[in-house]
Amino acid sequence: MLSSPYFHKYITGVWCVAGEDESHVAFLNHFGEQLQLFSHVVVVSLAELAGKEQVVGDAYLSHILRFNSPHITYVTFDFHEYWSVLDQKSESVS
Repeated sequence: MLSSPYFHKYITGVWCVAGEDESHVAFLNHFGEQLQLFSHVVVVSLAELAGKEQVVGDAYLSHILRFNSPHITYVTFDFHEYWSVLDQKSESVS
């Protein structure tokens, strides 16, 4: 299948057509609605802390910090980093 002339690897890119201020307005609208429904919101970012997804995670964190709400808890978890550390530990044990 991979050698098929019809197979194309899909490579994602990150782009945004809105500026930071415009996207922050959308962020405020979204979390304003969420905070009306829930008294506290926990946001878990699964974006890579380094690599291709870093730009998305950094932008999201920027909006969280700019909003500065005591009613939002922001947590990051980088699966790539987590599994990399586990792989290193398992190699050192064997």
